[in-house]
Amino acid sequence: LIRSLEDEVGARLFDRDKRTVTLTPAGRAFEVSATRILDEARSALTRLSEYSGRANEHAAIAILPSLAACWWPSVLAAFVRQRPAVSIEVADHFSHACVELTRAGHVDFALVSRFGEAGDMIAEEYACERFYLACRPDNRLAAEPCISVRDIAEETFIYHFRSSLILQYLDSELYPRRMERVLAVQQYSTVLALVQAGIGITAVTSLSLPLCRSLGLHTRELPVIDLKRRSYLIRRKDRQLSPAAAAMYQHMLQHRPKIAS
Repeated sequence: LIRSLEDEVGARLFDRDKRTVTLTPAGRAFEVSATRILDEARSALTRLSEYSGRANEHAAIAILPSLAACWWPSVLAAFVRQRPAVSIEVADHFSHACVELTRAGHVDFALVSRFGEAGDMIAEEYACERFYLACRPDNRLAAEPCISVRDIAEETFIYHFRSSLILQYLDSELYPRRMERVLAVQQYSTVLALVQAGIGITAVTSLSLPLCRSLGLHTRELPVIDLKRRSYLIRRKDRQLSPAAAAMYQHMLQHRPKIAS
């Protein structure tokens, strides 16, 4: 090996006799560079090992605000109890932003309601939820035996401005009329706070019911709304999940809500 290296560089690195082997001037010059390269290689391997260890104990998820605020915290708490060493990062955004964060590799996977044309993703259907009315107990609709779309249209309807599927449905049912008394907000917590204050009503999905009831809101199923919200776990096809992210992904699948289809 040494002779091959000497032949390659065109210089003798060692002086040899029957008893000793010593470095030549060229060998001593080479030793300085070789030592530096070895030190840098060891340092790089150490940093890689440290990074790999952190990655193995880190999981990042993007999730819809309506789920992050209602049903999911108990699922996350169970995972934390099982894997207390895992560092967890949560991004609560609307579906489009969740998809883009997953695509860019900023999160490991996401729980979304829509993901469009995403041929670069693996998607597993997670839950299928019905819509419910949420209002104050003293709202007139709380006592109505049967609620129509026109009854809803007479109230101020509060909704997420980026999640208007329910509003589009109500508009189509009222055609050629439209929902006129509407209030669009950005945060899910704001929707419920405004309903709690008596400013209007809203429509929530099944997994939001415990939070609504904890806030003292009246909830009831809306058979008149023939609409369901489906949610999906998505992740990139070309990216292998770290051990921590894979464990969290499987934990999510094992803790699907009972309403999952």
